[in-house]
Amino acid sequence: MSVHPGPINTDMAAQGGMTEVAEPTSVVAEGIVTSLSSLPRCHGQRLSSCLPKLCR
Repeated sequence: MSVHPGPINTDMAAQGGMTEVAEPTSVVAEGIVTSLSSLPRCHGQRLSSCLPKLCR
């Protein structure tokens, strides 16, 4: 998964004059949570909860 820059409503977007087209900051967090929630399951658990154990 990767998060790419886009017009997000932050101080930097305001300084660049992009507040009219900028998305709310919650869009980033919601997108990450949605992506992690859609991962396949591993031993009956979400894969995201298994990954730390698998990566040891």
